Amino acid sequence: MATETVATLNKLLKKRGCGDTEEVTRYQGKYHLLHICKNGAPVPLAISKDATEIRDHIDLYFGG
Repeated sequence: MATETVATLNKLLKKRGCGDTEEVTRYQGKYHLLHICKNGAPVPLAISKDATEIRDHIDLYFGG
C-alpha cells in the first residue's frame, strides 16, 4: 500500500464525491477527518496518528 498523505486522502474524498463537505488535515502530528458544516464549523469524524487508519474510516464511511 502506498504511503498516505493529506493530499492523497483529500483526493480520495473528492473521488468519492465528498470533497466539498469533508476534508483531512494534519495538526500536531495527528490526522483529522473533518466534516465541514454549512456554517463552516469543522466537526471531527476521526482522529488518528496513523494515516492508514483515516483511510480505513474513509472507506467505511464513504464506501470503497
